[in-house]
Amino acid sequence: MIPKETVLAAIDLGNSRTCCLIAVASAGAEPVIIGSAAMESQGMKYGMITDLEACASVVTQVLSKAEKEAGVRIKHATVGLCPVQTRVSWNQGRLPTGKKPLSEHHLQHLDQATFAAGLQANDYRMHCLKTTYLLDGKPHQGSVEGLMADDLAMASLCVDMRRAVIDNVQIMLKKCHLHHYTFVFSPLAAALSCLSEEEKDAGTFFLDMGSESSGYVCFREGQIVDAGVVPLGGEHITRDISVGLGVSRNEAERIKTLYGRGFQHAIDRREYIDITPLPQYNTLSKVRVPKPDLTHMIQARVEEIFERINLHSPSLAKVQYMALAGGSSELPGVAELGSEMLKKHKIRLCVPRKLPQLPSSFHAPSFASVLGLLSFPQTMGTGDLAPAWHTYHGLPTWRRRTMAWFRDYF
Repeated sequence: MIPKETVLAAIDLGNSRTCCLIAVASAGAEPVIIGSAAMESQGMKYGMITDLEACASVVTQVLSKAEKEAGVRIKHATVGLCPVQTRVSWNQGRLPTGKKPLSEHHLQHLDQATFAAGLQANDYRMHCLKTTYLLDGKPHQGSVEGLMADDLAMASLCVDMRRAVIDNVQIMLKKCHLHHYTFVFSPLAAALSCLSEEEKDAGTFFLDMGSESSGYVCFREGQIVDAGVVPLGGEHITRDISVGLGVSRNEAERIKTLYGRGFQHAIDRREYIDITPLPQYNTLSKVRVPKPDLTHMIQARVEEIFERINLHSPSLAKVQYMALAGGSSELPGVAELGSEMLKKHKIRLCVPRKLPQLPSSFHAPSFASVLGLLSFPQTMGTGDLAPAWHTYHGLPTWRRRTMAWFRDYF
């Protein structure tokens, strides 16, 4: 559960962009946005910190801008991560009941056993999502309190990350003077901000197409049944264009944004685009290239992303619907190409639900994660056994309390 403050804050540590939203929450109403900021990420690669100082500098600037706009100081934040070193597994926590009626005491011990099940020494458990109770080996839906059973178990889907990855993020947050936070798997937050309850019940595969990686979450019968990350995203498309057309990375990104398409039914060889080649290898200031050549480059990489996802997640073949979000999904033709490749799936591009006072620039698929992070603690409720709020313990208690007092009142 989140602390009883009315102010909520979310920070999404993306590979290409770092975002922050601050909102005021009131009982029975959606959060109202009071502060927002976004900047190009620095010191991040494949969802992991590669330069502490550069990453901390960006997060500090984003936080300061959002806090200044909101007129508040952030005490707690929900932080979104999507490192490629994410491991997802099914585990069971078991508890002998002693042939007594099941009580709240039994369930608390079962939660602890379930959270610890299968956790490796060098891993950090970000999520432990409860799915089904098992009474004497048989699935049971609903409450189990008061029932009799010889053996009680709980099946859970666990999302683990390397401890070193989390340690680096904690050190970075300390440099930003943020000591209270909860970590969330970004694609899960994005899915909760985009999908309706009907889509979760019907069975939907949600794909968050990021810059250097693409995370996914699969729902069936309202429950999360699979999740993961593949190390492919929009940045790989940009690199393909840079190499294929012989242009700089910035020029490749411009070409992708202005002219890029993931799929094209009718190819007209008479369409051309003007590009600026690398001056070291071409004496001309501008070169014209056929637009279909660009489309073929992009299409080949997008096809690889869908193929990798299909191989990585067996759950994709068990659902009929697929929803796309993330910055790379906004490339025209991506959804059409996915429908062409995965013929049994109905695919749509997601736009997260709009919150009151949300800037129009944030109401886009690329900001689905940060919007989901904002309301994640309330949305998940008690369905996640992972400890919600963490405090950095790098300082002695008296120093932490003194610094917190100065931060809160000065």
